[in-house]
This record gives sequence, C-alpha cells and structure tokens, in this order.
Amino acid sequence: MRRFDRLAQQLGAVLDVDDAIRDGEVIAADETGRPQFLELLRGTWPPTFVAFDVILLSGTDLRPLPLHERRRGLQGIMP
Repeated sequence: MRRFDRLAQQLGAVLDVDDAIRDGEVIAADETGRPQFLELLRGTWPPTFVAFDVILLSGTDLRPLPLHERRRGLQGIMP
C-alpha cells in the first residue's frame, strides 16, 4: 500500500532478520499512545506499526508455538 511505503521501509531497516511475517496494526497514536483512527485516515499524524505476533521468522513457521513464545521471538527482532 503506497500510503505506508515509508513506514514499511523504516521498519525493514531496523529489523534484524531477512524475512518475517508479523501480525499487527498501523495506527496514529495520540500523546497518551491511544490510536486515533481519523488522524490515520487524514494522514495528519505519522503512522506507527504496532506488532502483536510473529508468524514466520527466517523461514521457520512459528504458528505451532504458544503465543508467549512467538512474542518472545517478536521482541527479539522489533525495536
């Protein structure tokens, strides 16, 4: 999606893996960290990616693992 190309490039630059599939959301957060959907649609606030889960990491399917283990893997690759 063109709207978030810059965010995708920034995220790709800080990840410490060659390939990964993450589950998450793109949000525009207010000063308290709460998502503000209208600001995201308007493009008035910068988008941020909030990751919840990692499904594939360096070619390994992590879906069989419990969520707490997948999140540990996610914390290892996300800033």
